[in-house]
Amino acid sequence: MEKNILLLCAAFAVFGCDNTPTNPATVPSSAQDTQPAAIPTFEDVDQILVFTSNIWSLSIRFNKSGVTDDSGQVGFSSSDFANFPSGTFDLKKLYTDLSARCVPKATGSAIIMVEFRRKDRKISPMPLYLTDSEYVRGLFKTAIDAAEKKETITGNKIDELAQTHPPIPPPPESQPTTFPAFEDVERFFITASTAWYLDIRIKKFGENDGSGQIVYGSSDCATVPAGTFDLRKLYDDLSARCVPKASDTTIYYFGITYKGKKQSPWYFSDSDYVRWIFKTAIDATAKMKTGSGKTIEELAEKYPPVPPSKEKK
Repeated sequence: MEKNILLLCAAFAVFGCDNTPTNPATVPSSAQDTQPAAIPTFEDVDQILVFTSNIWSLSIRFNKSGVTDDSGQVGFSSSDFANFPSGTFDLKKLYTDLSARCVPKATGSAIIMVEFRRKDRKISPMPLYLTDSEYVRGLFKTAIDAAEKKETITGNKIDELAQTHPPIPPPPESQPTTFPAFEDVERFFITASTAWYLDIRIKKFGENDGSGQIVYGSSDCATVPAGTFDLRKLYDDLSARCVPKASDTTIYYFGITYKGKKQSPWYFSDSDYVRWIFKTAIDATAKMKTGSGKTIEELAEKYPPVPPSKEKK
């Protein structure tokens, strides 16, 4: 499986494909009221991907070169991945459980997104979300425990990363109530519930940096050059807007890595400010084509990081 399949973010479009809604899956009656109507049938699924707002991703493959296969990858950020073997998950049960839990709106204490990728590469045009944090925590634990080789290409160990940067953020009552000093911050990132995220490095190998990456979907990313943002002002502005608990309106996630290992999950809802941040980052990128064959700028026009407000539609 190619590594860029699991570049962190939630992929809800396969570029160059017709995103025609598929037939609804059969799910338990208790889920019918909230179940999106565009999940492909089990027989049509080629791959399932799960993404959390804490920049973890999980990919379970149903087929490989036309042969039934249920191996996959679990990953943190854009460079730490581990493979888990066939037999780790019962595919039919996994599909049924995920289908029953999907809702069309982000809510709860964690933003978790799921993609059902079809054999013909068509997927639902709508984002699908999971709100059952405990269930998703169990999925990631199962995948991490089953990984045959824990060490990633960066030298990190996937199980240790899960301890210091858990796939599912801790409950609000266990979160810190203050932000670390700017001087202690090494990087921070913003995740939107539209499959976009922005990762800014404050320091790299102990030296001041300021560059970063902006990413859409599962294979489209571009470098944001150093100097794009006044980092201290950006950090102060984001800190002032954050709250420690998610709600229906706090659809943006702000993560901080500081002093080497600790991370604080926070949420905020200022769409106009986030729109400006993503636009600034996108405008600063080189106009080069990404994995989909489009530039980040073209993707942002078609799939905006922050959807227009109802008043502007």
